[in-house]
Amino acid sequence: MNDLFFGLAATGIGSLPHQRTEKALQLIRRHLREVPFWPQLPRRCPAELMDRQFLQPLPGLQLVDGSVTVDASCLQKRAETILRRYIDKEPMPNPSLQYAAGLHAFADGDWSHAQVVKGQITGPITLGLAVKDRSNNRPALYSDQIMQYIVALLTVSAAWQEQFLRNACEKPTIMFVDEPAFASLGSAFYPYPAEKTRRWLGEIIGAMSGLTAVHCCGSADWPMLMQLGFDIISFDAYQYGEQFVAHAEAVADFCRAGGMLAWGLVPTDPTDSEPRLQALVEKWEALSSRILEGGGDMTLRQLASRSLITPACGLGAGTVSQAKRALALTEQLSGRLRRTVYASD
Repeated sequence: MNDLFFGLAATGIGSLPHQRTEKALQLIRRHLREVPFWPQLPRRCPAELMDRQFLQPLPGLQLVDGSVTVDASCLQKRAETILRRYIDKEPMPNPSLQYAAGLHAFADGDWSHAQVVKGQITGPITLGLAVKDRSNNRPALYSDQIMQYIVALLTVSAAWQEQFLRNACEKPTIMFVDEPAFASLGSAFYPYPAEKTRRWLGEIIGAMSGLTAVHCCGSADWPMLMQLGFDIISFDAYQYGEQFVAHAEAVADFCRAGGMLAWGLVPTDPTDSEPRLQALVEKWEALSSRILEGGGDMTLRQLASRSLITPACGLGAGTVSQAKRALALTEQLSGRLRRTVYASD
């Protein structure tokens, strides 16, 4: 699977601002033919927000004033099915049509033109910080009891989604684990043992057989993330590219060992002025040059072959017109970079 030649193909991160599922799928089909993704649509239904979309089967969940809380005692009494499936390594159907209309509509579509299809799931660290323990209003991350159920649920849900997409689309899969909370890893806001992070993510990765990716749209401990076992590192190259390539030697080692990069070069901030295509081309050239300087004998073509081009993050917070411009620009950037790198072919 990690011999796939991406060659700067375009894909998306996850969310779109559409309320109509088919309109979102039409946009993806138009601009992301090689690596389409199923769209998360939080404006269609709040159940599709990333802090709750994959927690539907978890007993004891409540939405209070926009926050998701969980009752640990209820979990212990009623979550045996989740743990049994986790222990027996059995996939568990999740999310349902109500919680993920885009996933189920995507599975019914024709993606015969795709090289690979992309799915995604919210990671345990991000969910552990977003979900509160109802008994003390602290993040669930600090309750080993609650986290064992969250990790178990995400593990069996990720395995099911990968299998569901592969069977429905008859294509290889990439499963992204979305972890924006990694931007706080090691800070005063997240003084949490790294060994637990590694174990939890290792369990989720281990449940899947296709390509896996971790996405963080902030400045993270990239060398640590590259050691977790993911095939692809997805990062916000538009805002944090310089911080990423500051670890050029580690990045080059990761790529030489078979790792791949998803470059989030297209900005998603609705307040950001629209960048010119040429400026993004020059940004990629500058950042990739920094990696090659630390990469020994790796060539630009070798790096490009292991690269995807994406928006910096999900597009669900903006408008439909902004999402259209962002995905069109992602496709254009992919095409321009390909012509630049493979001009002599």
